[in-house]
Amino acid sequence: MTRFMKKPELLAPAGDMHSLKAAVNAGADSVYIGGKSYSARASANNFDICEISEALDYCLLRGVKLFVTVNTLYKETEVGEVIEYISKLYEMGVTALIIQDIGLAKIIKTHFPDIKLHASTQMTAHNLEDVKFLKAFGFDRIVLSRELSLKEIKNIKENSNMQIETFVHGALCISYSGQCLMSSMIGGRSGNRGRCAQPCRRRYEMGCNGDIIENKSKYILSLKDICTIDIIPELINAQIDSFKIEGRMKKPEYVAGVTSIYRKYLDNVQNVICDIQLGDKRSEKGSLDKGAGALATEGSRTGVVIKDKQTLAQLFNRGNFSDGYYMISKSRDMMSMESPKNQGLVIGEVIGYEEKNKDCIIKTIRDLAKGDGLNIIARNGTETSRTLACSVDANTTFKQYIETKTDIGSKVYRTYDAKLENKLKVFYEKDIKKHKVSMIAELKQNKKIKLTVYDEKHMVNVEGDIVEVANNNPLSSEKIKEQLSKTGNTPFEVENIELNIDDNIYINISKINELRREVISIFMDKILGEYRRKKVDTRFITLKSSYSIGVKGCNVKKEITVSVRSFEQYQAAIECEISRIYVDIFEMNDDILKMIGLAHEKGIEIFVALPHILREKNEKKVYKQIYEKLEKTDIDGYLIRTVGEHEITKESKKKKVIDYTLNLYNNQSIGFWLGQGVENVTISPELNIAEIGLLTENQEIVIYGKLPVMFIEQCIVKNLKGNIACTEQEEKYYLKDEMNVEFELEKNCNLCLNVLYNSEDIFLLPYTDKISRLNVKYYRINLKDEDYESTKKIIQMHTEILIDGIRTKGTDKYIEVMKKKGYTKGHYFRGVE
Repeated sequence: MTRFMKKPELLAPAGDMHSLKAAVNAGADSVYIGGKSYSARASANNFDICEISEALDYCLLRGVKLFVTVNTLYKETEVGEVIEYISKLYEMGVTALIIQDIGLAKIIKTHFPDIKLHASTQMTAHNLEDVKFLKAFGFDRIVLSRELSLKEIKNIKENSNMQIETFVHGALCISYSGQCLMSSMIGGRSGNRGRCAQPCRRRYEMGCNGDIIENKSKYILSLKDICTIDIIPELINAQIDSFKIEGRMKKPEYVAGVTSIYRKYLDNVQNVICDIQLGDKRSEKGSLDKGAGALATEGSRTGVVIKDKQTLAQLFNRGNFSDGYYMISKSRDMMSMESPKNQGLVIGEVIGYEEKNKDCIIKTIRDLAKGDGLNIIARNGTETSRTLACSVDANTTFKQYIETKTDIGSKVYRTYDAKLENKLKVFYEKDIKKHKVSMIAELKQNKKIKLTVYDEKHMVNVEGDIVEVANNNPLSSEKIKEQLSKTGNTPFEVENIELNIDDNIYINISKINELRREVISIFMDKILGEYRRKKVDTRFITLKSSYSIGVKGCNVKKEITVSVRSFEQYQAAIECEISRIYVDIFEMNDDILKMIGLAHEKGIEIFVALPHILREKNEKKVYKQIYEKLEKTDIDGYLIRTVGEHEITKESKKKKVIDYTLNLYNNQSIGFWLGQGVENVTISPELNIAEIGLLTENQEIVIYGKLPVMFIEQCIVKNLKGNIACTEQEEKYYLKDEMNVEFELEKNCNLCLNVLYNSEDIFLLPYTDKISRLNVKYYRINLKDEDYESTKKIIQMHTEILIDGIRTKGTDKYIEVMKKKGYTKGHYFRGVE
């Protein structure tokens, strides 16, 4: 039997009501929006609760689903407000919620069970085990990390049977979403709170061993937007359920243009798939394979029109597009290193400059219209923007006033296409998409007029006034149909009218119109009523954790834990008064048995730290390492850094500690993980001491070390230096920003990953009077490149003050040394917005 490919959903963004209408009318199957609060695009206009209700009705009456993003992390004091907000969304009938916070997701699953839950890409689901965990939790759909290949996505889909959503068009983050602290640590604007300041779009230089590497391109963290219009057949063949367009901060015209073009090609490709599958029923496997193969070769049937690709580029591009990570793992070609801004389309170049009149002479290759926005990029990278005052034909020259002399040969781009923008306004100025209905009208002499409206799922009947015998001018069938078809500004279009009428009848036209309006109104209420849900009394939702909460720091026995990166650091650590050591699974593989014995002799636990990012190519390696080696040793437990790692280790009886990379902000999240049987959790480094004080006691915080602020799939070093990057061992790389602040860039060749670290160590010893009163049990020291002596000194100083309560001259001297070196207090005394 032939297996037919399911038609994927087209999911479009909307940052305001105009954009939502544009998405619906351009052909989106579903639209995702965010509220004024609790949304990961806080800079968009977004929707208040009344606007969400209006947007929902607009969508549902046109057969379109509405998803609401509640995809940020919530502080303990905010959870109650968020639940009230969720309750309103639930009651009005929102189709699904897109969630990042695992604690909030647990509340929704428990108290609002019949609303769909989608795991946000901020949850960093990037492998099969992540997906299995989230499916078992109760999520209905997962938005995968943007870094995954089609091969990985297809493997996940085939082995999880989970609804999968991926981004097909729009901006790419350089870091794995949900794992980026760069904006947070630089300026307090957290991407986990929807307030990312986009530091990846700024200028950086790369240095190696103290020397800057010469490179003309300065935006070395800026990725091009993705455009997958050319690989739609491959995406469908990977069985992706939902094609997501990024862009809640984009204009309605952008939403209209991108959505309409993807709608066109999704429909075209789907028609070809159906033709192929219907034409070959001999083999289930054969039909699927032939479908994919035929789509790849039948350009005349599925080929993308150049004009459509140009339209997408005109709407927004950062120096052309890439296919993202779907087809290749990483490449310099994916980067927009020259400029992070919209570059539009090349329309010509500068062929001269008249200094007397300050006129720049431009030769065009495209027709231009009055109001077009132009951008001239000189050879040295400087840019000049102007608005065109009149229309210009292609292949002609024109003069544009520019104050500063412009180099001959400078490229001229059109960044705003006035004609295109005006053309796309129709998608939100008019209701193009209508819900098709049929009507049956019965008009019998001396009986009430009856009118029925119906579609495939709904039917409504109403009766009106008595139909009279006509004295003269009886009503014609044509006139009745004309009046019934006048649905005006309603969401409906009457495609078929069946009349059952007597001859020689009369009823006032106004009565027919009145009855039509009545039946349409009732029909609308019937459709919307199916989505409304019963109000949940939020007074009965308890937010109190079953685990102990409160600032009882003085009564909690404090312990020091240390994360080590070398055997030398380990040797220094076991000579100190600590309770636990975290050892990286890849970095000291050969030394692990020796380390266990020595640590246990000192009464110190040994935990193996699992990877921050675990792609398919490394999953089996880690699984094998755990169950063929580590489980047979006396290690005490695992430091879990992804939800999938908890899934991998679920059969293990050893202890588990949750790392801060799982973004724990509130007691609901902490309580969820403690309920999974973990030993303790590590609280998010984005919380301040007051916010930590409200959380379940006996947990862990990081009090020393450089925090990773980005986990990057691209190899920034290779992008600038070429393949030699893969053979280098000892080189130390860093990025320097425009303020001359340096961020260490680490090549993790075990995982083929770049890790960017904060510019300074977290250091809290000057503030131990406040830190020691926190209701935490474990203070973690995160080591990186420290040698034996430095490691021992760091641990001893923290132990003396935090554990023993002793402050000596040596301690004060050490603090002065750190002041000169420079350190950060992290967010402990500021927090994030």
